[in-house]
Amino acid sequence: MLADDVLRRIDDLQLTYIDALDSKDMAGWLHTFQENAAEYYVIPREHVEDNLPLSLLHDDCRARLLDRVNFIEKVWAGIYEDYQTRHFVQRVRARPADAPDEYDVKSNVSVMYTDGDGHAHVLAVGTYEDRVRVGPGEARFVRKRVILDNFTTPRYIVYPL
Repeated sequence: MLADDVLRRIDDLQLTYIDALDSKDMAGWLHTFQENAAEYYVIPREHVEDNLPLSLLHDDCRARLLDRVNFIEKVWAGIYEDYQTRHFVQRVRARPADAPDEYDVKSNVSVMYTDGDGHAHVLAVGTYEDRVRVGPGEARFVRKRVILDNFTTPRYIVYPL
């Protein structure tokens, strides 16, 4: 069983992550990842089960995370129909990983969105399979894998899940 302090830091990290996304604070979202090693993927569950290397979003280094923020804030600004997200997350497992001060964390997630007409819809349902490094001050994601139960989403994905 993990120490209460470790679980609290992991949960605080997850809450900071979803608050940043639901607030459209892309700098805050980026801050939840490690500076030197950061990965973010969105993968349909079917691809994981069939061991296929295909993902919907594939940011395998910090530079690609920075690119994602740049595209959302500058390149795509004003050319897509904006929407508001709300994330609902429940941690279901956390255990020590194979590296010091790192933990493998699994959480159930659902993401709702409200379109420009004020209609709410389900955008994504699945799990977060995260690698979290817990340091002396705070925790950060080393890797975040969003495993989607729904193979496709009802609209394009602009913001990270």
